[in-house]
Amino acid sequence: MKVNQVNVPLRESLTESLQEVAENVRAHYAAMSDAEFIARTNDAWSPAENLDHLIKSNKPLVRAFQMPRVALHARFGTAQNPSRDLASVRAQYDAVLAGGAVAAGNYLPTPPPADAREHQRALLAEWEKCARELTDAVKTWSDRDLDQSILPHPLLGNLTMREMIFFTLYHNTRHISAGGD
Repeated sequence: MKVNQVNVPLRESLTESLQEVAENVRAHYAAMSDAEFIARTNDAWSPAENLDHLIKSNKPLVRAFQMPRVALHARFGTAQNPSRDLASVRAQYDAVLAGGAVAAGNYLPTPPPADAREHQRALLAEWEKCARELTDAVKTWSDRDLDQSILPHPLLGNLTMREMIFFTLYHNTRHISAGGD
């Protein structure tokens, strides 16, 4: 992984990681039968609901990365501290989840419709579009901008845009490895 002088992955490494994780998410959900895709286990979300949640979680980030930097700075301010590494962001998120935090509001999935096969196809297409748009938008940012601009996270507070990428990488991976959260 390419890193800068403070051992923070450079934008190019982050976009490569976003692409890799996006493909892992797509492959994970595409490999399921339509029955598996909509099946719930106990009170846990179905794979369809997990993918819907990931799309709903990634879309606002796409919009934020597409905003002019000056608009982000005017709305949310700028970073007062250097970006933390992935392990620090992950530890903060795990601690918040351990404290009982859960997804809410616009981030909650919609129950799948009766036509599971079409729903799976549509969600996978939407995921691919969203993931591509996010990666393309991040490519337009400099490393300096990633560390200077901030965005509020609903559970973690203000994060730099680099930290938001770290969170997104971890969050997306978590939903395919642990079944969600």
